[in-house]
Amino acid sequence: MKSGKTNIEQVKSVAKTFLYLDIQTTEYYPLIISHPFFDTGITCIKGETGLQMVNIAENDEDLSLARKMQEQMIDTVETVVSLSMHITKSYKLIFLKYIKQYLSAEDIGTYLALNWSLIENISGDKNITKSQMVSMFRAADKDTLLSDIERQALDGISDCIEIYRGIKRGKHHEILGMSWTTNIEVARKFANRFNKGGTVYKGKIDKKDILAYFDNRSESEVVVDYRGLYEIKKIEEIKPDGEIIAIE
Repeated sequence: MKSGKTNIEQVKSVAKTFLYLDIQTTEYYPLIISHPFFDTGITCIKGETGLQMVNIAENDEDLSLARKMQEQMIDTVETVVSLSMHITKSYKLIFLKYIKQYLSAEDIGTYLALNWSLIENISGDKNITKSQMVSMFRAADKDTLLSDIERQALDGISDCIEIYRGIKRGKHHEILGMSWTTNIEVARKFANRFNKGGTVYKGKIDKKDILAYFDNRSESEVVVDYRGLYEIKKIEEIKPDGEIIAIE
């Protein structure tokens, strides 16, 4: 576990670097954009005549004003937790990757606890490797990473458990993901997310390779070091209409 105190000034410096990264376009540009601090090009800023709606994706002056507002926010925040609430979902992990060296174990744990469930497509993030994510969890203080109930549940897990993972159709390359569950019904739900069908896998993991247990969304999520997974096998196919087909 990492030791030392958080250097908030260094964290703010990294945040400002992220703030001045270029806006990336998306299929729904300019309504939806990709950026560490902005997820839409249509936003509200405080101008000379008060609050006004602007298009920061296509107007450099408006973007400059929006950035100045965010920079003032960065200067005034007192904790990493407060700052992390301003980072958009798709940049939360990559931001943690670059500030981890300046954080205490307690703040790493708090950051992961508050943001892990907000992040979509963790396995598909090309800006951070799974081994780097494992390193983040191992550096985190368990008392801030987990609630008391989650910590008790993790402590009560046996030395080896069976876990499940639901994977959408066409995403079978993500089988060695970090997020699994002890509840097969949850795996089935994720396998058929958006009613497109998918597959449920079962595997085993030793307790020493379990990094966290989260149940804040009643999903009995087990975050694991993917390198410790074994005896993985396909056990069910889920059709788009929800029909479950067991695989012998």
